[in-house]
Amino acid sequence: DSAGLGFLALVTLLAAFILTLLTLGQNSLAFGGSLATDDYSAFFAIIIIVATALTVAMSLEYVADAGIAGAEYYALILFAALGMMLMAAAGDLIIIFLGLETMSIAVYALAGFLRRDPKSNEAAIKYFLLGAFSTGFLLYGIALIYGATGTIRLEAIQAALASGMSSNPLMLLGLGMMVIGFG
Repeated sequence: DSAGLGFLALVTLLAAFILTLLTLGQNSLAFGGSLATDDYSAFFAIIIIVATALTVAMSLEYVADAGIAGAEYYALILFAALGMMLMAAAGDLIIIFLGLETMSIAVYALAGFLRRDPKSNEAAIKYFLLGAFSTGFLLYGIALIYGATGTIRLEAIQAALASGMSSNPLMLLGLGMMVIGFG
């Protein structure tokens, strides 16, 4: 029952919204500083949850009419939202990468969700290839930044940039590669 699963996804998002509201005003770190719970991450989590809820609500009728497998569709949307929220709460470059890949893999599958539609298949292949190249650039940029600073922590990288490391060619190349990867 696609409609029932859509409503279950909406209830799940409502619970996530309420739990995120409870984190407002808290500043804590988890997993050795890899994840941050602060107002910044809560703000973006709220935006992501609301946008995801709107997406699920708008697609309830479409999923039912098109005969799309609701379980997979809504699960992929929720995994994409999870990846986005991971990126917003990241305290280091590895969590940013994991969040980006969690989101991207779900969106690759969503792009090719209509398996019988040639345009959907083409979109999925093109998006996957573009994502694979982007991932390479991003990882190479992360490696160069790690090589220049000796850390993957965002706070330490910011401190290195503020202390004049921004003129280091390795750092500039790493930042450029990361921008290309994100772009």
